[in-house]
Amino acid sequence: MVIHTKKQVKTKTIHKRMNLPQSLRDKIDEFWNEQVAKNPNLFNGEVWNVTKMEENKDNILLTIEKTDYAHYLYDERHGIEEKYACHNLAGGTYIVTKDGYAVIGELDDTTSYPRMMQVSGGGIDEKYDIVNGEFDLIKTAKRELKEELNKILNIFKNEFKTSDPKIEILCEKSHKTYNEALKDDIRDKIIATIILMPSGIQTMSMDIENLVESSTNLGVVVTENDSIKFEFATRSSVKSLKDEINNKMSLLCKTLDVKLSLEDDYPEWEYAKDSKLEEICINTYEELTGQKPEISAIHAGLECGLFLKKMDGCEAISIGPNAYDVHTPNEHVSISSIKNVWDYLVACLESMNQH
Repeated sequence: MVIHTKKQVKTKTIHKRMNLPQSLRDKIDEFWNEQVAKNPNLFNGEVWNVTKMEENKDNILLTIEKTDYAHYLYDERHGIEEKYACHNLAGGTYIVTKDGYAVIGELDDTTSYPRMMQVSGGGIDEKYDIVNGEFDLIKTAKRELKEELNKILNIFKNEFKTSDPKIEILCEKSHKTYNEALKDDIRDKIIATIILMPSGIQTMSMDIENLVESSTNLGVVVTENDSIKFEFATRSSVKSLKDEINNKMSLLCKTLDVKLSLEDDYPEWEYAKDSKLEEICINTYEELTGQKPEISAIHAGLECGLFLKKMDGCEAISIGPNAYDVHTPNEHVSISSIKNVWDYLVACLESMNQH
């Protein structure tokens, strides 16, 4: 039976659980155990059963009584005489976005129809959905949407529990009105670009343990009047690997019909195995300080690559004073370490003259 009404829906709540004959309860329990054996994720939650409906001048009064999901599902599958039938009270809302899209949810594994699509809604929660005896459908819709967002949030929290343990998804009411929106094909291109473009670490060095060899990452997104620009920073200590990343991006952009511009290319600085310059610098440091130097490599860009590109056959190392808060307004260096670096540089130059 379907009733179209604009009247308020009020409820008369009977808090005690619906009394069913023991023989029927036994059949329901047996049926439920069979269902759980097939799907251990099923949850026998609280259900409100409509036992009586009265239509008055200004409202519709529903008498509701507590039962459970097993009762509802048994009645749906096998049927129960009307006296003990379960007419589950649930709320559902057909939500349409400003750009004309319907918001549809997917039932999870705790239901009897996992993966089924339906409008946003679900069973009634007396604590939130019934206020002063009146059923509030809007509150039900908001609660159900929040539950769906929390499911997504839990997925992200699990994925980022180590790298970003405080991740949150916030859903807030907006009072802004937007008169323009992206066209479907543009929206799809944006999503495809973000998902399919190479991102993150691409290769690791085979010569130096735990050293990133090549990477690319999306760092800036700029929305302009007639375009959206994505800025990726591609780095590699090996030119061929950097070219491979760029070629992948070029092929993808052609497939998506997206314009690609390669700008501000930064020359690679490839690790020089058995470097004579490195040997001289290590020996000089040991002679100067009486200690072995700590040699490390990082995944970054330095001017050394620019010099080596112009000066074929040269070798390079990077040395410098202790720097703090680099690339911030508080960037500063240790003055005493500048003298140490100067003394070391002079000693290295003197050692080179001996070779």
